[in-house]
Amino acid sequence: MSPTRDRCYWSPEFTIQSMEMTTWLVYLTFDSLRLPALGSIKRMKDGGPKSIQIEFELAYFDSNGSTSIKSSAYFRKNVCSREFEFPEMDEARSEFCPKDSVTVRCRIWRKGTEISKSELCFASTHYDVYQRHHVWAVKRFNLVLQGEKRIHVLNGSTKECPQMILILSLAESNGQECVFLHLEAPHLKNVFTVEAEISLLDAEGMKEESATHFHELNETAVCPFKENVNKFKEVGTLSDICLRAGTKSFPVHKFILSCRSPAFQAMFTSDMREKTSKCIDIPDLDADTLNRLLFYIYKDEVQELTWEIAVNLFKAADKYELMALKEKCSCFLKSNLSKSNVCEILTLADKYHDESLLNSVQELILNNSEIIYSDVWKVFKQNHSKLALETTEKIIYNMKHSVFVH
Repeated sequence: MSPTRDRCYWSPEFTIQSMEMTTWLVYLTFDSLRLPALGSIKRMKDGGPKSIQIEFELAYFDSNGSTSIKSSAYFRKNVCSREFEFPEMDEARSEFCPKDSVTVRCRIWRKGTEISKSELCFASTHYDVYQRHHVWAVKRFNLVLQGEKRIHVLNGSTKECPQMILILSLAESNGQECVFLHLEAPHLKNVFTVEAEISLLDAEGMKEESATHFHELNETAVCPFKENVNKFKEVGTLSDICLRAGTKSFPVHKFILSCRSPAFQAMFTSDMREKTSKCIDIPDLDADTLNRLLFYIYKDEVQELTWEIAVNLFKAADKYELMALKEKCSCFLKSNLSKSNVCEILTLADKYHDESLLNSVQELILNNSEIIYSDVWKVFKQNHSKLALETTEKIIYNMKHSVFVH
């Protein structure tokens, strides 16, 4: 760990097989010297007994010694122990934090027994701080209408730094027209907090208004019903039909798919062959895309996207009338537009009637006019002459009238 000052951190979850498959994690609070000051453990929701009595030890140490806390307690599911204070250490901090890392050991055993069997597992948690500063000059701001959205992508300076999306919109509040700024982090991985300061600057770059927002991303509210529905998919319980893509089959439930997708509902209730078949081939989707589509249907979440996956999922969402999923994929594509893929997305947006995505593509071309003189555009004009002409005409019109609607 590389902790910061006066903050609480927690380990990844770990499961102990010899203690009836109970699952745990460790909480640590660090002092101003960035050493563990307080420690506790938490039992998570698991498949073990309702209550279990244990003894535990938390210790952090170097090669020459350690300091630890020990206690015992009854633990029910999703219950955390009280915080215990680590004894103070007199040795230099560098002895316990080589390379600015802290090594912590957690031992757990049943009350009144010895540790007869050792189960060794390692969990590494890395903490770091990424900072970025961006200035967004909102072009043609006076032409923004209520309900429109302007998107500004905040790319990181390193590969590890996550991409953020800043969304500006106008809406009425308390009888006044107000500017709303929304910060999204659609593809955060192993990141749990975002602190953002957004300032409004005047024409000379001086700060007029400013607000700081601090958002914890470590916990996601999950509906128990949604969790249970997803388990039906994972284990195939009570499935009444399967979908097949290539050589892979997915046991599913007609009722759940019909509730989420009008296209699936029509498939299962019409007089088509699919109404009576026990296994339906989905020839237009590969196995990975179908699996991701079903993951969204059952869990209402989108798995991590790449460019190719987002394009395939966008098409699938359109066909099976999952409009919210289509919008999420569209947002990802907008945030990853570039000169190299602009023609592909222009074709996609036109074919699937995504006006917002189409406008984002056209604005990119407007702001990078060299695209229409590139070899890629020449090939695009040959294959899609009508769309290329319409796009060029619209861009010329917008240049003359300084209008772009999102």
